[in-house]
Amino acid sequence: MNLAWSDVRRDLQVALIQFSDDLRIVLGGSRGHNCQSDFLGFDTPSGAFASELIDVDDFETQVDLSRYEISAHCRRLFELIAEPESTPIENVADLGVHRDHLNHFLEIVRRSSLVGNDYDRAALWETLNQASSYIAFADAALRAMTEDERSEELFDLTNDDLARVGGVQSAYVRNSTSPTKGRIRSEPQRKAIKKAGHDIRSFVRLNTVDAIEWLATLRRFRRGRLSAPAIDLCIRRARTADQLGRIAGVAGWINIGATERIADTLCWPVEKVIRWVRSGDFEAPDDAFAWGNALGIDGDLYAAKIFAFNHPTSR
Repeated sequence: MNLAWSDVRRDLQVALIQFSDDLRIVLGGSRGHNCQSDFLGFDTPSGAFASELIDVDDFETQVDLSRYEISAHCRRLFELIAEPESTPIENVADLGVHRDHLNHFLEIVRRSSLVGNDYDRAALWETLNQASSYIAFADAALRAMTEDERSEELFDLTNDDLARVGGVQSAYVRNSTSPTKGRIRSEPQRKAIKKAGHDIRSFVRLNTVDAIEWLATLRRFRRGRLSAPAIDLCIRRARTADQLGRIAGVAGWINIGATERIADTLCWPVEKVIRWVRSGDFEAPDDAFAWGNALGIDGDLYAAKIFAFNHPTSR
């Protein structure tokens, strides 16, 4: 679903009006009427619900969203979806507070407060869902550059997350996943399955490294951007050779594009890129400078870390 701020704004105004009716019903009488008027910022009809205003053509001009902090939370999430590159991936997790506030608001307003019969496709819910998936993607991408290859933390994205971040249908993602043969490895979260006791598909998680490599091939991928200092920090903290290779792969797929495009940028064969990012197979430490130029990172740091892993006795 393509989001427009005008749709999100209108859904939010409708939800606020309906919520004001809830306040009026709870308090009742003149107290309820006065509370509702104070909440909306204008005097509401004494003998009718404010929701009746929704049918008035200019109702949107009466609800001033600048009065409500929830509007700022919603706007920030919309901006994250519309312009992901405006927020470095390493800073996206900080936007979780906006997601949490919008989620709380949507949980307390009545489902009838949103426009349309299909509530889950309303613009407010779509804003929450898309932003939540992008935040999950950004968090997983950072972990993919710091976790060991066998860590369960590398299986932490859902089909819906990839569909929203990649701009495709969930069925398209599922066709690319498999525990063994798919382009994206999948794994059930066994503890969650045992606790729930049903609906195993809800707890299937996808390998983050495979997922990012696959997303990089999609035209509508909301790729965002990893900053050079964030990549350098991951390099400094790398504990294994395969981590050093994976860091370059994840950063390259996000900042440059698909593996073939990375190979063109480095002037390397595709097979060499794959060995580097997937196996930590470094033919020569000096090759790290090619990654330094491509990603704008500290080539000296990257080469030194690779040399240290290739010559452990010299550390």
